[in-house]
Amino acid sequence: MKKIFALLLALFMIIPLFMSSALAEGDTCFIYDHAGIFTEDSHRTSIFYSADPLYDELGVYTLVITEPDAISDIASYRNSSKEYTDLVNTGNPLLSIIYTNADNHVYLRAVNGAENIMNDSALNDMISFGASYIEEDGIQGFFPACIFYGYYQYTQKDEPATSTVDPSSEPVPVPSSEPVPDPEPSPEPSVTPSNVQFVHDMADLLTDEEENDLQNLLADLSSIHGGNHLIVTTDDVEGKTSMEYADDFFDYKGYGPDGSLLLINMEDREWWISTTGFMIDVLTDSDISRLGDAVTDDLKNESYYEGFREYIRNLNSELDDYEYWKEQEANKKPYGSNTQFVIDNAGVFNVQESTQLQTELQRFRDIYGFDVVVITQNSSSDYVDVYNLFEYQGYKSEGYAVILNTENNTCEYVPVNLYGVLDDKAQKTISVGMDKQLKNNNLKGALNTFLHSMDIEAQGYFSTKERVYSGSTFMYRLLKWWRNIKLVGILTGLGIASAAGFTTTGVMKKGMKTTRTQNQAHNYIKEGSFNLTNAQDIFLYSHISRQRIQVDNDRSSGGGHSGGGGSSTHVSSSGTTHGGGGGKF
Repeated sequence: MKKIFALLLALFMIIPLFMSSALAEGDTCFIYDHAGIFTEDSHRTSIFYSADPLYDELGVYTLVITEPDAISDIASYRNSSKEYTDLVNTGNPLLSIIYTNADNHVYLRAVNGAENIMNDSALNDMISFGASYIEEDGIQGFFPACIFYGYYQYTQKDEPATSTVDPSSEPVPVPSSEPVPDPEPSPEPSVTPSNVQFVHDMADLLTDEEENDLQNLLADLSSIHGGNHLIVTTDDVEGKTSMEYADDFFDYKGYGPDGSLLLINMEDREWWISTTGFMIDVLTDSDISRLGDAVTDDLKNESYYEGFREYIRNLNSELDDYEYWKEQEANKKPYGSNTQFVIDNAGVFNVQESTQLQTELQRFRDIYGFDVVVITQNSSSDYVDVYNLFEYQGYKSEGYAVILNTENNTCEYVPVNLYGVLDDKAQKTISVGMDKQLKNNNLKGALNTFLHSMDIEAQGYFSTKERVYSGSTFMYRLLKWWRNIKLVGILTGLGIASAAGFTTTGVMKKGMKTTRTQNQAHNYIKEGSFNLTNAQDIFLYSHISRQRIQVDNDRSSGGGHSGGGGSSTHVSSSGTTHGGGGGKF
């Protein structure tokens, strides 16, 4: 097998020798040799040609960085490396290889969708395969071999990727790697998902098949997200409240320190969700209510199995969301640190156009203090999370995202925390101008229409670099309206209205000579013309003021609720802090 790879690699490494020795970094492969290990042109060109099929066939960009010194914290290094962050921020699939010459370590990472092509196992195999070429070709031979093997093993998916380095042989000079790290793991549970019982159907609401299915679903959920997540049914809560029974069951059965428990109390026809550990942060009070409300109808209809499956599905979604936003917060970049305002995924702009547009968009930040980010797409199915872009990717907290879609020929602008700059009239003007350009399939013209109008409107809305908040949007619009009205027109209108008013009231006054003051209304009523036959009070409106009556509950196991974590909390009989909530069915 290695001979075949050697032949293929030889072709990739020989071809560059017949090409120009001054080949520079391409658009799909980037090399930053800070350690100075690529002393010959052929070293670089071999990497370029090995990376070509990775992009041509799989759409993955390649980044190679060498450093002379060891890296103590690779995560911090990546966050501070402009070469790395600039490419990651494009959103394009990327394979990055970082090599440290001092300790002979290499760090591989696949991001922006490339991880779906090269997972952790594949990255480790790539390192092993590349290392097998070091003895013959030196460290310079590692990189093209490693990159090419990444492409090759993906094309051979039906054959499992295996390391070409015999594990029993001497260690290769590249001893360690760092695959893509998972989000910060939750604390380890005290019992493992392989031997824990997640479903306790003591009320006998499920068939054996249904119970086994739920057991497997909860085992998978607990294994993926951490903690232990239970469903318990009972028709005897032993004189406890639903909250007490659920908390104690979780604590005294040894399921802690993290997890959740859905209790179905058939004795009192109640459901209760108990949380502890990191799950208190995951589920807020409103989340718990929503989870319970989603299964209430199934519980009422005795469709317990369907209700429990729905509960597990929703719980998994809550955990996914929590882990996603936790990762976003951990990787959040400081506001204003990102200066890449053009994200040209669809390749709409050439280099010169992109540079000019970048300069123009930088001007919006410098003068007006907000960001305009232009994003191009070639598929209408691509989703742009505009909130995530401005909140977590280092842009200003206010601005506009302009999305150009080449598939359906659309140009859309989305405000983010910035309202009032474009009033209704301005938006109508922009829409008319953009539609005219789009009818001619001119996406760039539509974009220019928006940017030109935005620049004009921003000049009136902002004062140099600071927003004019004295009077804010209302005063700005009022003054703008006032400037559009001619003073002569105002005076003419007032004069005409005054003359008409005086003339009308004068005529009416002359015709009222017969009026006399009357103290009673008898002269206006015809005798016998009115007879009251029925009287009734009808209330058209009502207002009810409600105030909760605080009742001491002697059966409470804790010291009341507090606002800690994601939900309100209490302390169980074991001294463990729990969150939770419930309701009737």
